[in-house]
Amino acid sequence: GDAATAAGRTAEALYAAMKGWGTDEAAIYAALEAVASPAAWTAVQEAFQTRYPGCCGGDLPAALRDELSGAEVTRCTQILAAAAGVPSALAPPAPARPSPAASAAALLYDAMKGYGTDEDAIFTCLEKDVATQEEWEAVKAAFAAAHPGIENGDLAAALRDELSPAELKRARAILQGK
Repeated sequence: GDAATAAGRTAEALYAAMKGWGTDEAAIYAALEAVASPAAWTAVQEAFQTRYPGCCGGDLPAALRDELSGAEVTRCTQILAAAAGVPSALAPPAPARPSPAASAAALLYDAMKGYGTDEDAIFTCLEKDVATQEEWEAVKAAFAAAHPGIENGDLAAALRDELSPAELKRARAILQGK
């Protein structure tokens, strides 16, 4: 219908303003001013994704953030807030939070990397961040995924390599209490 045609024309205008040498900021502002609602903004993004998958993976907000300066992105955000009622249309997605297991695996890696080992950090992590045997299995899996080059991703082997026999015995006692 008309809305899909309008969204397609807006997506084409935005792409044309960004492709090649230089960016036509005025054309981007004009195209965004024509977006009149949140639904229209969604339709423009969908049209852009369908037509231009090679441009930032078809992610229109990412393409605009990539093409424009910070002040220009702010201006586009203001235009979309006023015209379409979409206040944070160009905000990047929030970074994914690491899982507790990934965070514990990172703490253990940091305690072992480089010269010397931070045994206290290892014990604190095992005591505070690993409450159950299932969590220990998840930490080992996260370590294997993040650090395949260290003892072939085997966290237990890495700990055996880093800790003295007495320290290893203490670590095992902490984990057996789980």
